[in-house]
Amino acid sequence: MCKPSPQPLRNMARCPSSTPSQDSASWSSTIDGWELDVVIGGSQKSLAIPPGLAFASVSAAALERSKASKMPRYYFSYAKEKKAADKGDASWTPSTALIMALAESLKYIKNLGRENLIANAAFLSEATRAAVKAMGWTCSQSRHRATP
Repeated sequence: MCKPSPQPLRNMARCPSSTPSQDSASWSSTIDGWELDVVIGGSQKSLAIPPGLAFASVSAAALERSKASKMPRYYFSYAKEKKAADKGDASWTPSTALIMALAESLKYIKNLGRENLIANAAFLSEATRAAVKAMGWTCSQSRHRATP
């Protein structure tokens, strides 16, 4: 039985670890206290750069579980990526342009600060809604469901 939480992501993370059929040792690590073993993101999500880069934060338990897996893989190998990362490299050649864009985006985010970044997104969201309304259109997303 999943434990209730005000955070839906936490509920999803707890479900596998509370399922009797799962090996509880594989779910014992946490990433930043969220009880997650793998967190995946893409460069086009909140980083303001084109799609093409993927990011994964992998707990030690998930890395060990991945090593023990007998599933065939070619590109998607956490063990191979970890080995390359330990040498300051990547196992495949990423787009240099995207890496440079990522570096600039991260500088911008760091300089602006998390709270200011969120406030800026909320401001732009409201400005867009006002412009849509001024043109006589309606927004398809209700304001209370929209993310900043």
